[in-house]
Amino acid sequence: MDNTNDTFNSLGLEGITLQESTTAQPTDSVASTDSPANTGSADDADNILNDLSDEETIDLFIEGIMEEKGIKAPTDEIQQDLKQGLKNQLLTQIDRSLIAELPDDKLEELNRMAVANGQIDPNLIAQMVEEANLDVTDIVGNTMVRFRELYLSQNQATEE
Repeated sequence: MDNTNDTFNSLGLEGITLQESTTAQPTDSVASTDSPANTGSADDADNILNDLSDEETIDLFIEGIMEEKGIKAPTDEIQQDLKQGLKNQLLTQIDRSLIAELPDDKLEELNRMAVANGQIDPNLIAQMVEEANLDVTDIVGNTMVRFRELYLSQNQATEE
């Protein structure tokens, strides 16, 4: 099955919890100097990050890589559109990474459903991910790191 098939609806983070350690590596580099995370110890920063919802974690990550790349839109509306576009791209990559890690029998089942119905219920995919006992934290964290590297390397390629 082609795991990059766009017939899958986006899972986003429905039914999936990132858990506590997902944010440690990707967001270390994205915290701004104005954030509360930089005013205290590393333990304080970890506690603040652990208190964030999954969506807040993703938003903080996206804002951080935009800032790191030097993206500043002329208006807040354009800035929000750029942020939302990047967030959607990241969530799509997370979805694809999770699906790619499913056992072959589950992938075949999803493929049959996609062929028969034209699409697959995202809740069913989330259930399969849960049943497969995947290390969601690791998969999501690695996907975020790869996404950041690709996003920031686009800037370097443009400069060269």
